[in-house]
Amino acid sequence: MDIMHPKVVIGTNSWGSPLYEQVMRGSAVDEATLGATAREAVAQDVALFDTARTYGLGECAKIMGRVLPAEARVSARFTPLGHYRAGGLIDSFEREARDLGRDFIDVYWLHLSNDIEDNLLEAVALEQEGLIGHIGVSNFGLADCQRAQEFLARFGVPLYGVQNHFSLIAQRPEELEVLAWCHEQGIQYWGWAALEEGLLARASLRLAPLRSQEQRLARLYSVMETVGSEHGIDIAQVAIAYCRAKGVVPMVGCRRPERVRAIADATRVELTHTEVELLERAAELCGVKGISGSCEVFRWFMSRVLTPVRMRDNFGKNTSHDR
Repeated sequence: MDIMHPKVVIGTNSWGSPLYEQVMRGSAVDEATLGATAREAVAQDVALFDTARTYGLGECAKIMGRVLPAEARVSARFTPLGHYRAGGLIDSFEREARDLGRDFIDVYWLHLSNDIEDNLLEAVALEQEGLIGHIGVSNFGLADCQRAQEFLARFGVPLYGVQNHFSLIAQRPEELEVLAWCHEQGIQYWGWAALEEGLLARASLRLAPLRSQEQRLARLYSVMETVGSEHGIDIAQVAIAYCRAKGVVPMVGCRRPERVRAIADATRVELTHTEVELLERAAELCGVKGISGSCEVFRWFMSRVLTPVRMRDNFGKNTSHDR
């Protein structure tokens, strides 16, 4: 897999304990299934996995460390909260690498534009030590992307990519400016929530705000089905193919081997200009603007609910796991 030209990124934000997965996705899969998923990703040449310390309430990276083949590529991030703390990014990297069972992470992202220079300086140190392959920024506006690029250039380090929210129904004007700039600069643009937490796959939705928007997307679903029928793909695959048609690397959550195959098939589909325009027109008429921060709020809330449960479990007391 060419890290400089990835076809798709497999998101792992629902990899965790059975209870966590049940809450996040309505079902849980075991580690054997996740291992088969990872091996299928290698076979399909899409073995690039993205994670964060908060995923799975801290369990995701450990699971990845147990199930990912050595040839799989990994993307991780540091989220600076509050004021800059010297060594914070490096400490986070070391914990992540330890959980992943790796001494090298392919892409490391600064997630949020807090104390850009101070945090990127630590990322540069990791890059120079050969501990990370590339440096990216996530949830940055255009001015901050440019600022990050200029700072990294002082050390001869290119900005690898930008990782922001992008999908068929999430394209703010300012985000399109970032995307255009990335294309001009030859910088990768990864779009997180390409399926909008299942909203663009018409999946079983866990978040009430998403369920309330599903009916408003009826017209878009119809167009997606029509486009998909021309290529023999489902609407989730249409959403993935759309991102690729816009020069975006879609980030798509996945826990099962058959979904890896579907994702890989979607990366081979080339939508026509007319099809892209039809999809965009239908999306605009629906008036739905994506998940915004609802999934992050939900994940934060569940961390408050599930962490005490996990702590009680550690002490051997009855928990909701046992009911």
